[in-house]
Amino acid sequence: MPNKNKNKGKGYEREVCKIMEGYFGGSWQRTFTSGAFTGGINAWRAKILSESQLLNNSNDIVPPDEYPHAAIECKFYKEFCFHHLYRPEGVNDLNDWIDQVYESGIDMEKDFPIICMKFNRVGSYAVCWKSKIEDLDYKKLQHTVYHYKDNEYVIFELNTFLSTFTNELKGKFA
Repeated sequence: MPNKNKNKGKGYEREVCKIMEGYFGGSWQRTFTSGAFTGGINAWRAKILSESQLLNNSNDIVPPDEYPHAAIECKFYKEFCFHHLYRPEGVNDLNDWIDQVYESGIDMEKDFPIICMKFNRVGSYAVCWKSKIEDLDYKKLQHTVYHYKDNEYVIFELNTFLSTFTNELKGKFA
């Protein structure tokens, strides 16, 4: 019997592919195994894969060839405790998702990670590494700065972020 939550996640991954195609063109595809191939307990695989193998297996979305540095993770959950953003320990789920990106094997120097998050009856959001967007005039958008493990992350409404910075992101993904 199919897992309802896995199907929900896969559906959101396909939705994000269409969103990315709308803004950036090209063919964005859902990774066959999503992040499971190199994530979590399988993080060891990231150390033995070639660069092209890693590119095709380290994130939830495989970008088109012209955007090899786009590293997109997708999360679709019933709810998100936004008020936990202001607790000293933050939001446990978000902390785990950030850790997953680091464990996925992407090259944090070259790649541009984004965590796309969707919550039932709330909307979709993008989590970006602040260090990766400091050259963008992101302060003109509504956003929240999130602190975790001595790093800063910026959270935006997904479509607003993508539509405002499409051209700049093309350069960062290339």
